[in-house]
Amino acid sequence: MQRGLRLSPDDYRRPVWYTLLSGALQRLERLDEAASAAEAACRADPRFWPARIVRAGIELERGHRAAALAALREAWHIRPCLSPEELRVWVRKRRFEALLAVWREARPLTPS
Repeated sequence: MQRGLRLSPDDYRRPVWYTLLSGALQRLERLDEAASAAEAACRADPRFWPARIVRAGIELERGHRAAALAALREAWHIRPCLSPEELRVWVRKRRFEALLAVWREARPLTPS
């Protein structure tokens, strides 16, 4: 996947591919690389909110709660109707409850 992203720098699906790559790297416990891929997804399309959810999960797993909170707030800014069910799709099962707690903390501070 990394090779494909290097070969096709103008692909309009880059944010999706980077988001999927970051999730795969996270599952392999390669958190620094996963964080880099998630950040690349965010840069590739500033409106692609799933990349922010994945980044929040990775940051939470790395122990960076404030960064996870900031990523969730960004996602909420892009998608004000963001729901816990949508979080579940993009976050590792073992981190969902922890991210849900951060989501509840982020909720009052985001636009409705």
